[in-house]
Amino acid sequence: MKRVIRISAVLLAIVVSACATREQIEGQAAIPPYPEPYREALQNEFRALALRELEHYDYSDARRFMLRAKQAARAGRGQIPPLTPDDYHIEPEVKAELTNARARLMTLFDGGRARAPASLARAHAMFECWLEESEEGHQSDDIAWCRKHFEDAVAATRRDSGLDADWGLVLTGDGGHVGAITLSGKAGEDRLLDMADAAGFVHEAGDARDAALTKRENSWLTTSTMAFMPPPAAVYVVYFASGRADLSEDARAAIAAAAEDAAGRKAVDVEILGFADRAGGDAANIALSERRAAAVKDALAELDVPEDAFLVYARGEDTPAVDTADGVAEARNRRVEITVR
Repeated sequence: MKRVIRISAVLLAIVVSACATREQIEGQAAIPPYPEPYREALQNEFRALALRELEHYDYSDARRFMLRAKQAARAGRGQIPPLTPDDYHIEPEVKAELTNARARLMTLFDGGRARAPASLARAHAMFECWLEESEEGHQSDDIAWCRKHFEDAVAATRRDSGLDADWGLVLTGDGGHVGAITLSGKAGEDRLLDMADAAGFVHEAGDARDAALTKRENSWLTTSTMAFMPPPAAVYVVYFASGRADLSEDARAAIAAAAEDAAGRKAVDVEILGFADRAGGDAANIALSERRAAAVKDALAELDVPEDAFLVYARGEDTPAVDTADGVAEARNRRVEITVR
């Protein structure tokens, strides 16, 4: 009898503990959330996990998530970073996978808090769910459930914050000039970006969206954008003997350098401008500069510069490199300028 009474008392204690825990968890709804969408969503996600653990009769973990919900609501301006595998007793091989997962999660925080708060909060909470289940280590279905919901939330955060989207960023040019970009959404709605450092992206749903970037994101996006900018134009000068259009060894060396430059550019334009000095008549100098430009074009083509890249002009004795009187022979004016851009 005494044993029966003792067991009954234990059962009663468990029931009372469970009820108290449920009341505490449900009472989290009465705690005003910190006024930030991410933090409010995080509080709700942790509360949901606490109730889930309670349904599984795991009262200690229910309290753990309940306290995390309270921290999300009351931690003031400070961030609530995800817990780490070092906070749990986890096998080394499992810890390595979780450490990698946390690193991926942390890369989402800048954009996710601002542009995908609900998705990021779910990824955060599901990561800690994965930690908790991995520490217990014996419920493979629960571990898989947490991992799957974490991965789904990470994908949603990347999508909703635009990390995998097509971006536009307005850069400030020389002299403080600010350009403009029009983002064209797949749904037919355009978004004009015309302020310095304005940014936006085309969302997977098809609409174009503005995006307030953090300093770290702005730096990252600017660096990424500049990586796609073509290199500045380069000019190579080929010189000729008086009255001649044939190529010397020095001329062919300059042409080879221009061809090598062109080969390293993704989309290339090669402008070829032929000139003559002021010794001789206008008509003769135009014809001479045409032959010089043609000789350079043919030499570039032999070096595999594509024909559709060429823009060829003849200027005769106009626009001399060195201004001289009419009839003066000047070696620096007998030239072809190759501009590779």
